[in-house]
Amino acid sequence: MRIDNQMPVLTGEQLSAMIKQKRPKLPIIMLTSDDFPEPLSSVDILIGKGNLKVFELLEAVERLLTAAPTPKEEVDDT
Repeated sequence: MRIDNQMPVLTGEQLSAMIKQKRPKLPIIMLTSDDFPEPLSSVDILIGKGNLKVFELLEAVERLLTAAPTPKEEVDDT
């Protein structure tokens, strides 16, 4: 999932934390122009928009897909 930090109702940080509570194995990439002094625990990869190059986004997606569980492993009916 790709999100931004600045959104109308929630910040990307708030949304990613909510998503990780429900689906902790779902990989999240945040594209943002905001500066974060420390890594966000609910975001797997943080990419700055100002310096974004397409290959960086593609590499990030590839890294997460390589590490992601298969859909069967990801299902949690609890």
